[in-house]
Amino acid sequence: MIEDKLFHGIPAVSHKGKYIIFSPYANKTISVNRDEIESSLLFKQLKEFNFFGKPQRKEKDGDVKITLFLTEKCNMGCVYCFGSPGKKGNRLEKELALDFLENQIKKYPEKNFNIHFFGGEPILELSLIRETIKFLKEKNIKTQYRISTNGIISQKNLDFLINNNFRFNISCDGPAYIQNKQRPLGNKGDSSPYVEKTIKYLLHKNADFKTKSVITSFSTHEMPNIVSYLSDLGVKNIRLEPVILQGRAKESNLKSVNPKEFVKYFFKAVDVAQKKGSYISNWSYRNILEPKDYFCTTFKGNRIVLHPKGFINKCYQDTSEGSRSNLGSFTNKKLSLDNNKISFLQALSVEKMKDCQACFTKYICSGGCYSENYLVNKDFYKPVKEKCELTKGLLRNLIIRMHEKL
Repeated sequence: MIEDKLFHGIPAVSHKGKYIIFSPYANKTISVNRDEIESSLLFKQLKEFNFFGKPQRKEKDGDVKITLFLTEKCNMGCVYCFGSPGKKGNRLEKELALDFLENQIKKYPEKNFNIHFFGGEPILELSLIRETIKFLKEKNIKTQYRISTNGIISQKNLDFLINNNFRFNISCDGPAYIQNKQRPLGNKGDSSPYVEKTIKYLLHKNADFKTKSVITSFSTHEMPNIVSYLSDLGVKNIRLEPVILQGRAKESNLKSVNPKEFVKYFFKAVDVAQKKGSYISNWSYRNILEPKDYFCTTFKGNRIVLHPKGFINKCYQDTSEGSRSNLGSFTNKKLSLDNNKISFLQALSVEKMKDCQACFTKYICSGGCYSENYLVNKDFYKPVKEKCELTKGLLRNLIIRMHEKL
């Protein structure tokens, strides 16, 4: 069998005794014989068709991106939650939140703001969301709002968020028999009726939202049914992601998804989505048309996360005070940051990841999620083994499908 390979910085995957070369820069594919792949003439010809380019190495300057971690509390008891929230936990105080925003406005007076509300379940702190919006309006700051929520929201509260042009990330694992098993209410009750009602109302209001379904070993084979269910509700943007074995998932002894099975059923789900007019995504190929030497904007860009205790992190998936992504703190209206840590995190690059140098997914996967690498392996530069295998499977199958359709 021919090995998949990195061909002058772009992926070449083996298929039926040939190589399919995919150019993210030209959005084109070409199939070549095995003995042609090392030909200087092939390289010259493809270069004329703009097949090659340079991966992005620096995040483009843009809005100020702030994640307000409103609370550690949650009204659900999801079996895999990486944060293990519950009825108790710290909450972000109004004074701390608004003082921090004031600090950032003074630092970036000409910038637009992008505010992401996160938790726990941020809807539990709706009063702080209201105060934040009021504050930024009074400051005349052009702001985009986004919220990551479990979908347990009243119609009245939804109307408030919709009227303020929120974008919604709704967690929903699919039909009731999956949703209620994996994402029960905190009292062990069924969450599916509430989340389905929220989705239907967002659709009725033409709100901007997408869903995310966490795929476990239990639900891997159910991906086509998950997509069918959500598509039939009217959802157009569906994200399917494998479970991260941290927090409650680790405590519950959940198993990793089987990478080969995930790939197999993911593309069965894609087929369902195409028939129903929905779009399926997975973070492993988020850079497929814009190659980068880094996975996402979290570390390279200017995103910053304010935790209820006042400490500052770069990533909302890893908000512990002693985390390597912890940058410092905001106390007494003063922001104290560790510039050495900032420099270290901004310098993270797939170029420094030993296991990735010859991989055909190098500048698309870009080494995977650095936070996830650290959470699982305690090393930003060591990819998660199962995720790595899964990513390679997804990308090679995606490239073959693209070639057959282009």
